[in-house]
Amino acid sequence: MKRNSQQFRSKTSNSRNQGSKSFSSKKHLKSKLENILASRKKRKTKEDVDEIHSDIEEEENFEVSPEQLLKNQKEEEEEHLIRDASEVAPQEEDSELTVDEKRVLNAKQFLENLKVYEEDKEEEEDFKRRMDGEDPIAQALKREALKAKKQIPSMYHQYLEEMDFTEPSRVTFLKGHKKTPTCIVLNNSGSNSQLRAFTGAKDGCIIHWDFTTQKKISITKKAHDNCEILCCALSFDGSILATGGRDNKVRLWDTKTMKPIDVFEGHFKPVTCLAFQMGHQSNVHSSSNNSSYAFQLYSGSLDRTVKVWDARDLTFIDTLYGHESEVQGIDTMITPHAVSCGSDASLRYWKVEDETQLIFKNSASKYSVDCVKMLRENTYVSGSQDGSVSMWLKTKKKPIVHFEKAHGGEWISSVGALRFSDVVATGSCDGYLKLWRCDPNAKILQLKNNIPLKGFVNGIDFSSNGQFLTACIGQEHRLGRWFKKNSSPNDSTESVKNGIALVTLLSDEMLEKAQQGNGVSKRRNGFQNGRNASEEEEEEYTDLAHDEEAGDEDHFFL
Repeated sequence: MKRNSQQFRSKTSNSRNQGSKSFSSKKHLKSKLENILASRKKRKTKEDVDEIHSDIEEEENFEVSPEQLLKNQKEEEEEHLIRDASEVAPQEEDSELTVDEKRVLNAKQFLENLKVYEEDKEEEEDFKRRMDGEDPIAQALKREALKAKKQIPSMYHQYLEEMDFTEPSRVTFLKGHKKTPTCIVLNNSGSNSQLRAFTGAKDGCIIHWDFTTQKKISITKKAHDNCEILCCALSFDGSILATGGRDNKVRLWDTKTMKPIDVFEGHFKPVTCLAFQMGHQSNVHSSSNNSSYAFQLYSGSLDRTVKVWDARDLTFIDTLYGHESEVQGIDTMITPHAVSCGSDASLRYWKVEDETQLIFKNSASKYSVDCVKMLRENTYVSGSQDGSVSMWLKTKKKPIVHFEKAHGGEWISSVGALRFSDVVATGSCDGYLKLWRCDPNAKILQLKNNIPLKGFVNGIDFSSNGQFLTACIGQEHRLGRWFKKNSSPNDSTESVKNGIALVTLLSDEMLEKAQQGNGVSKRRNGFQNGRNASEEEEEEYTDLAHDEEAGDEDHFFL
């Protein structure tokens, strides 16, 4: 009996010792949880907390030997020490804080951890979309292109006929450059409160304009080493400005700070034209990234070549040969294609990825084609030195419409196009900027209105919704000093001034009414066809980016 009672007491004491050890181990794990939560100020995840709680639950539900428990504790402590060595904060600081201060600190830590968790989740979703072939940047740019198209009123030319541009309130003239402005590009979201522009001139300066205040935001002097600036272009997201000049270089600028980003060298004669891709997903590969999503930049020069650059990775892509004389103008839209014109009286449609080109020539004119703009992917308008304006289709090697003496015989110095609409604008030195209806289906190029502007119209650009038009006006042509205009052809006593013209094409009320009409008709068509909005948008974008190739066999390929 005595031996049995001693054995019973020893078992009882052992069970108590194991119970006390189990209780102390649980207490240790709970304290460790509190220490980790307090020490991880930079980053703590839900998985860490779940891991400690699971350890406590396992300890409560299962019997663990003291040796195994000590071993597990040492392994966990070593793992956490390695993982949290750079994140552990001194506990002395927390001990000096009051209860309220600790609550505020814990709340801040919780918000920081939540932000990190959301960022990690977003990165995982982006990675998954990339693996599935859905790049977020391409999707965002696709939505922006569709948004720009939907903002434009249908049958836009009908609104222009009602406008009286002789009213002083319609045209605002701003002065800033000391010499002739040569180029202009708008950076806007369609509203007057966000309407800004960049201009370059023969004085070598770049001016950043705010049309809301009608003042200059910044002036960048000697932007091209005291050389004339001949052209400029803006990236689709408005972050990068590209300028070209007589120093044979293309320079990139940060639009927020107007500080130089990089210089592209490769042309050996002046750079006369620039064009940025409208959000094309580039297939350029670099050493740092497997795939680079950059905006492609096209540059044309008097050296007869067109060069392709990657403005995001700051790399050279390709040189396009074909023009037999100087390249005067270039434009591009969504697809990796570009159209250029030159002194050889030809237009060339470049398929960069296929390394081919289509050649367009007008048998009715042998003069230099000085400017070209895309209205859609398969439709573009050009202006020639003989004063003619032509409308082209990609599927036809000759112009479908040719309008002679569009500005009374004066050569066409600039062309502007409102993307995805039926309106283009042309400029010359006859004292007027002209607005045209452009309908490739009906083969119509019809003059709709005149805007009085004195001097050479060297550059034209529309706001994204078509409410505003801007033009740079000078006494000289942008590429030379031929026929310098010191006085207006309408009034010989009035002198021509160098400056920028801001033209209001549509009032806010008229624009809103027109856009509402667009939305109603679009929704009505969608309900009639029994299709949802996503299907319509996908097909609409496909129509914008991919045109039919049926007539390509009529062209001469190189």
